[in-house]
Amino acid sequence: VTYFYLVRRFVGFVFFYFVTDVVKSTSGTSLYYAAWSGDTLKQVQNYNQSQTDLVGSLGNVGQYMGPVAGIIFDIFGTRTACLVASVFNFLGYFLLYLTTKGNIAATGAGIQGFFLMISGLGSQILYLTALSSNVKVFPLAR
Repeated sequence: VTYFYLVRRFVGFVFFYFVTDVVKSTSGTSLYYAAWSGDTLKQVQNYNQSQTDLVGSLGNVGQYMGPVAGIIFDIFGTRTACLVASVFNFLGYFLLYLTTKGNIAATGAGIQGFFLMISGLGSQILYLTALSSNVKVFPLAR
């Protein structure tokens, strides 16, 4: 074992840990719902409080779909699960954006909540893949 091998291995571990921390920090984006729900949904969509709560609750349901995320991760592996999660996040937030701006004719709090639920599931899958990858790479740090 040479010195350069150890340095390269250490740099690889630090880079891996940094990347998984970025993935874990971005997987909680649906938790910021309270920051934009008052301005966007109540004013632009003219929602009342119960409709705003419905959208937020469905987003939380997507976050709580851990067993579905685990099944996707176990069947397809880390890379494919990250790709599926990225697609879910993009589709959920992009469709939510399009319905908020009026580019899609689908209206209603249930539709927007469903889109937020899709992005919440994607966030859950991303967090699961980052966490399980850290456990596999750093087995002594459990």
